[in-house]
Amino acid sequence: MPNLPVVFVWGLKATPLLIGAWMLATVSRRASAATRHLVWVLALGGALALPAVALIGPHWEVVVPSFHAARSATPVAPDVSARNTANSLAGTPVGSAESASQVGPITPVESSEPTQSATRAWSMLPSATAIWAIGAAVVGLLLAASLWGTARLAHRSRPEDDPAILNEVRVLACRLGLRRPVRLWRSFGDPMPMTWGVLRPTVLLPAGVDRWPRSRRQAVLLHELAHVKRLDWVTQLMARIVCGVYWWHPLVWVGARRLREERELACDDLVLANGTVPSAYAGDLLEIARAYRASAASALVGVAMARRSQLAGRLLAVLDATRSRKTLKPSHLVPAMGTALLVLIPLAGVATREARNLPTQSPALALLGSERPPALAAPKESVAPAETQARAATLCDWSAGSAGSVHTSSSTSINDEHMMISLSHGDCTITVRADGEIAGYASAPTGKGITFTDDDRDIVRLPGGGYFEAQERSGQSRRRVEITERNGALERRWFVDGSEQTYDDRARAWFGDLMLVLARRAGLNADARAVRIYESQGADGLITEIGQLQSDYVAGKYFRVLFDRATLTSSQLARLLDDAANRIDSDHELGRILATVAAHGPLDADVQRAYVRATNHLDSDYEHGRALSALAATSDLEVGALDAILESADKISSDYERSKLLLSVADRYPAGRPLPATYLRAVGSMSSDHERGRVLSALLKR
Repeated sequence: MPNLPVVFVWGLKATPLLIGAWMLATVSRRASAATRHLVWVLALGGALALPAVALIGPHWEVVVPSFHAARSATPVAPDVSARNTANSLAGTPVGSAESASQVGPITPVESSEPTQSATRAWSMLPSATAIWAIGAAVVGLLLAASLWGTARLAHRSRPEDDPAILNEVRVLACRLGLRRPVRLWRSFGDPMPMTWGVLRPTVLLPAGVDRWPRSRRQAVLLHELAHVKRLDWVTQLMARIVCGVYWWHPLVWVGARRLREERELACDDLVLANGTVPSAYAGDLLEIARAYRASAASALVGVAMARRSQLAGRLLAVLDATRSRKTLKPSHLVPAMGTALLVLIPLAGVATREARNLPTQSPALALLGSERPPALAAPKESVAPAETQARAATLCDWSAGSAGSVHTSSSTSINDEHMMISLSHGDCTITVRADGEIAGYASAPTGKGITFTDDDRDIVRLPGGGYFEAQERSGQSRRRVEITERNGALERRWFVDGSEQTYDDRARAWFGDLMLVLARRAGLNADARAVRIYESQGADGLITEIGQLQSDYVAGKYFRVLFDRATLTSSQLARLLDDAANRIDSDHELGRILATVAAHGPLDADVQRAYVRATNHLDSDYEHGRALSALAATSDLEVGALDAILESADKISSDYERSKLLLSVADRYPAGRPLPATYLRAVGSMSSDHERGRVLSALLKR
């Protein structure tokens, strides 16, 4: 690659890095947005760091064919010596008439004047380096204009002086474990809430923020403080610099766009992990996007809260209860950066060298044609054996073990008049639409909701004038059932690939299997179904059914019914707590399960230790602290369990959440007994003087 500018060479080296990041982010759809954001940060940062890594890393050469050698080896016209060699190899006397007829006339060499003209025309075009410099300058000017626009926004703002809002910022920053001071500014106009800066991070709020409901203001502040905690302005600026250097590389722009999307989703996850109600937060996002507009002048570097171009995907993600919302801890960065370096060092150290003396093909072989080895025989196609068992009624395999690495997703939207459910698994989709006074689609013998059969495979009643439609699609194949209530009776229509057919046993089998998929993946009728399974099959039947569920949201409902209703021994309860912790990835759902168990306290020593083990699976400091506080408030803690709680408290990085837990433990601790060393160690490892002082002051008052 000797004729390319060096930045183009670095861009080509970065291509495997960007492709790998794209593939990894694509197959990690079930991972949290923070994880996918880290993948793109490392990929774009690695592309920018390639030259620096090359200076300190090892080097090796890769020989590539020479363009010039290949061009000179191409025979334009066969010369006499080549023709004589060919004839001698063919057994024909040199100079005979036969040889002349075999070789044919020699093609005259054309004049090189057109080639020289083309060369002169090419030389008049800008060089590749000049083209790159022009593109980089344009992107750089846009970036500089955006920084200037951000500075103008700050100039048209004033420091926030409302004590209530400033106090909210302090409390929320402590909850997030944010130790850096944050400047809070209020604009004289109504820009979109946004943040910028790294040494002195700034959060900008619109003029009318004091007229917002307190819940919306706290959600907005949590979102912006999450940007500050995660250093999102730094990664945003880094991505823009990478786009300037590699402006010609399409994968760089794709990576920058995906970085922005995953960044906002990760901050949304952090807001929800701190107790914000998803539906209320989705409404706040929608209202902010409607009422405020991100400043175009600061669009490239300012981290705005709710850009309209990203709103639809974010709302779906916020309302998707099955998404993983785990946050990353500093300990996760070390292995991730180590893995990135293992990929980056070989890419940075490789250098190419042209092989200018490679042997060229003999002119005689060029004339006669070189022999090729016989083609390998194509493998015989294996004949599929005849099916020995009946195929499943549904078009796709929706069972628990079929997910593998295939991307799956689900979304549910419900109100009193309408219900929408969407499931996807690879190229398979299920969509459900129901209209009428569904009343939350909760099954009941009486009332206005949908009533299901005891095996949950069919519908026996719809509300008056109600409508229920379910469709499954795989490729070009479609199956659909429409159920309508008319004068107390249900009318059913069955469609196969768009053609209506008689609603027969095949349709009933398909619909029954589909209803089980909806129950296990989307939680259709989950509460009533869990109670019915427990009442008919007992705890063992409910535990077996939990093993068939594919959604943390649905499994959480079944676990809560189990812990609410079943009479379990201590060993059974401890084992089920371990199973729930290993089964449930969602911090919110696992936290609700633990709250259900704690509410039935007091718990004995074995269950207390299992409970603490389960809390260690929680990545959210809010859920972790709340679960341990619930245990401390409802049970008489034995010494081993207390030590386990305090050791678990060391894993809570938020000083605010840790201080709340330590205060609740101190309230329940016997006044005459000295505090264990683990308690004082948990206090001493806190970095916030304010929170450490709160705990110590409370201890002194005791």
